[in-house]
Amino acid sequence: MNETIIKAIASLVQPFGSEAAKQLLQPDRKASDALTQALADNLANVLADADPSEIAKRMLVRTDKISIRKQFNFEHVASLAIELASERPEKNRRPIDEDWFLRWIEAAEQVSDSTIQMLWARAFDQQADTTRKRLSLRALDTLRLMERDDALNFRRAVDVFDHFGVVTVTSLRILRGIMGGHALDSLVDQGLITLEEYRLSNIAVPGGFAIYFKLPEGIWAPDPLRQYRLTARARELALTLPASIVFDDLTEEMFDIKDPLVTARYINLFADGLDSRYEVMLAIHPYEGKRPPPDGIKRTHQWDHGERKWIQKLEPSCPVDPRVMAAFEDGYGLDA
Repeated sequence: MNETIIKAIASLVQPFGSEAAKQLLQPDRKASDALTQALADNLANVLADADPSEIAKRMLVRTDKISIRKQFNFEHVASLAIELASERPEKNRRPIDEDWFLRWIEAAEQVSDSTIQMLWARAFDQQADTTRKRLSLRALDTLRLMERDDALNFRRAVDVFDHFGVVTVTSLRILRGIMGGHALDSLVDQGLITLEEYRLSNIAVPGGFAIYFKLPEGIWAPDPLRQYRLTARARELALTLPASIVFDDLTEEMFDIKDPLVTARYINLFADGLDSRYEVMLAIHPYEGKRPPPDGIKRTHQWDHGERKWIQKLEPSCPVDPRVMAAFEDGYGLDA
C-alpha cells in the first residue's frame, strides 16, 4: 500500500490517544463539540499527508475497471437472454416494462457467477414471453440477493415442494433427509419458503399414502406440527431455474425426488419424529391424487417406536413397489 495512504489511515486512530479525544469522556464538556474538533483536526492531517492528484488517478483507474467489468457482465447475460429468446416464436414475444428493464440491467451488470447469470437471462426470457407469467419487481429483488449456493438450494426445494406440495415435519431431520444438506434458514429468510403451524391428526403423502397419529385418551393435546411450503414469490422465481445447476464445469446432481424411496424416507422420518406415546398408523391406498379416496381406506401398518420401523397389520389393497415396502419395514433412511 502507498506510504501516504498508510500515514493517512494511521492518523485516523491517533486522535483517540490525544487530549481532544480524552476530553470526549469528560462530563463537563460537550461531546459533540469535542468530537467535531477531533475529526476536523484529523481530517486536516490526512489531507496534508495525502497526494490528491495521485489518489484521483487511482480512483479513475478503479472506476474504469469496475465499469468494464459491469459491461462485460451485462453483455454476457444479455447474450444468454437473446439466445433463449431466439428459440421462441415471434408471436409469443411481448414488450418489457421500462422500469422492470432498468432494474434488470442494474442487477445483471453486478453478476459475475455463470450460474446466477443464467437465472437473470431466464428471468428476462420469461418476462418477454406471452405464454408465461410476468416476474414482479419483488421477485427481481429476491433474485438480486441470491448467491450460487442459494440457487442450488432453491432448485432442490422446488423439486421437493413440486412433488409433496407441503412438507409436514416432526423434526428438521425430515428436510435434511429429503432435500440434502441445504440451508433452509436462508430460503426462509429470502421469503422463498414459508413456515406455518397446525394441529393435525393425519397427513397425506403423494403416491398413495396417509399417516394417522393420535395420543392416548387423557393426554394433553400435542404441540402444533410445522408445515413448510413455497411462497408465491418462490413460485414466480421457480420458472427461472434451469433443470440442473452447473458449478465451474462440474454438474451438481439434483436430488432425484421422483425416486419412490425418497417418499418412503420422508414417511419413516415423520413417524420416527413423533413422541413414543403416539399411536402411528400408515394406510397404503390406490393413488388418485394427493388426498386419500373419500370412501375411506384401511390402515395397513403400525409404527414400532422401539424397533423404529413399520409393522404390517393388513395386506395393502393395491400393488406396492417391493422396494418401498422393504423400506417401510426396514426403517430405511433414519440414519442417513
